[in-house]
Amino acid sequence: MFALFLGACGQRAIKVGRGSPSARTGLVMRLVASFAVREDWHVNRPDQESGLRLAELVASLSLATDLGLGLPMEHALRACLVAMRLAERAGLDESRRVVVYYVGLLASVGCHSNAHEQAALFGDDIAFKADAYMADAGPEMRDVVMRHIAVDAAPDERARLAASFLMSDFPVESRRLHCQVAGQLALRLGLGREVHDALQHMFESWDGNGQPLGLTGDQVALATRIVQLASVAEAFRRVGGFESAVGVARSRRGTKFDPALVDLLSAEAPRILADLDAVTSWRQVVDAEPALRPTLSKQELDHALYAIADFADLKSPYTLGHSRGVAELAAEAARRSGLSDADVARLRQAGLIHDVGRLGVSNAIWDKPGPLSGAELERVRMHPYLTHRIFSASPLASLAELAAAHHERLDGSGYPRGLAGGALGLPARMLAAADVYHAMTEPRPHRPALTSEEAANELRAEVRSGRLDGEAVDAVLGAAGHTIRRRREWPAGLTAREVEVLALLARGQTNKQIAQRLVVAPKTVASHVEHIYVKIGCSSRAGAGLGGRSLAGSFGCCSGQVPAALAGRPNADPPHPNAVIQDRTAAIGEAVQGCLLRDGFPPLDTHANPSKGSLCLIPAGRTGRPVARNPAFCRAYVSGRPDLNRGSVSHRIMGEIGDAQAKALQIELM
Repeated sequence: MFALFLGACGQRAIKVGRGSPSARTGLVMRLVASFAVREDWHVNRPDQESGLRLAELVASLSLATDLGLGLPMEHALRACLVAMRLAERAGLDESRRVVVYYVGLLASVGCHSNAHEQAALFGDDIAFKADAYMADAGPEMRDVVMRHIAVDAAPDERARLAASFLMSDFPVESRRLHCQVAGQLALRLGLGREVHDALQHMFESWDGNGQPLGLTGDQVALATRIVQLASVAEAFRRVGGFESAVGVARSRRGTKFDPALVDLLSAEAPRILADLDAVTSWRQVVDAEPALRPTLSKQELDHALYAIADFADLKSPYTLGHSRGVAELAAEAARRSGLSDADVARLRQAGLIHDVGRLGVSNAIWDKPGPLSGAELERVRMHPYLTHRIFSASPLASLAELAAAHHERLDGSGYPRGLAGGALGLPARMLAAADVYHAMTEPRPHRPALTSEEAANELRAEVRSGRLDGEAVDAVLGAAGHTIRRRREWPAGLTAREVEVLALLARGQTNKQIAQRLVVAPKTVASHVEHIYVKIGCSSRAGAGLGGRSLAGSFGCCSGQVPAALAGRPNADPPHPNAVIQDRTAAIGEAVQGCLLRDGFPPLDTHANPSKGSLCLIPAGRTGRPVARNPAFCRAYVSGRPDLNRGSVSHRIMGEIGDAQAKALQIELM
């Protein structure tokens, strides 16, 4: 037995028997239908153009399908081009060529919907599908099954299992599920009933021996017959050239394929199969859309991304609803943190697509109950990169870059790029925290779901270790319903980081100088500046300087925000370093006290010595030499408490006042 969890709007576990593919089919389709009803819950922004065409989105999705089939990326794009050339030579009008176009891109989109069950039978489900894709029905398919099923069993046992598999209802139900999933996605993307119906026939055959409906001849939709031939011809052309493509078409003429279409391909193969590798197929396919549709509205794009998220999560029973849940959690965290509506929407969209790259990793890895090997871990580390690769050619490339950062960590230990610190903006940090929290509250093959409190404790531990951002974690936990200690509120809705930026902006520093001072990326500073302009009602640096000075009286003298800069002249000399150190060390002392008291440690007295640039921590009630003096890294050690080592205190401080402030103090003191 295994649990399927639905992440949206709370969790509910559904128990299903592993050996019941028909029950699994019904369950998955009920879940998909329930998603379809709720897909516009959070779509309430004004209906504006997104700048993205549906063809661009579906063409990108076809790259994920290729990964799930174990085929080279752009196989489906090239097959679509072949199908369009066949359709034109067959005399189809524009409306029917539109159906061929989208059926070609979505033909195999349901291939991952029972990957969990395939992995249980065949080990690497992707390797099995890649092998099966090239095989014809009958002896060829039986050979594929024999090569992959129960590879660790004895030969006679493998033969028995293969025979049982081929005689069971699993193959039929698998194909039925693939067709239904593809058709449901087509409807949710607004592609209409013709595309939906044609996708139901993808495993049918001209001679009536196909599945699951057993249709024959012209009962199989013409668009489906064209795409079937185009897909197989392209796959064999890639490995064996024109002759191989025509040869396999002729060998299956009248059985799998429509004889008239095979004759058409045989007669014009050099023209129909020409130039498929000359340039990237993505742009060719997008430009080949028969009837150009207008760009999607922002509302339509949201609907489409919700659909893609739900279908990507079908990859494993352990991830149903995960992407939707992460998206909503991250967006709510962003809203609570005062990010703009545009940033909130962007973070939600990034959450919806962040795990599409999971389709490129076998369920033998995702659903493994034990520890992963080094090679398996490397495959896992690739999935954010694959997410970025899938959408990199489309107008969603920048969104995909944010989505692909959900496993990056502040200390550089994340993947796939090992980004750290200033290379990760606040949205990326929030997405990472939301992904960790939501995943921990879901079951996984190697552990049960954690309670919300257990998950919150894990996130706080990640903050202390320097891997997750404290501000982002607080926002995510608040969005998840946890009680969060209130941070200081600044005027005009400014965040603590925006106050730091405004202080330096008012002194006339450039984005690059501010970035160097705060140890962040210039792009991050630019984003903060835009938010500041909106919040204090100005549109220039001069206006920000005036606004900053007018707000000066509202700011206190703690937290290391250099408030004196707000009241000073734009080009005034910076305050004396000792004053900065005094302000910062006072804030750090308060942060350390809070950390220790909450965790049951004895209180400390703090003493700052700006002339020496030191921060002293002394157990309350004691006199004499401080137990620790290491200002450059803001660390402390309490005698007799080995569990409160230097590193843990450092991370606790960073969690309280922010990683960047701690680093800024380090720079000041050095």
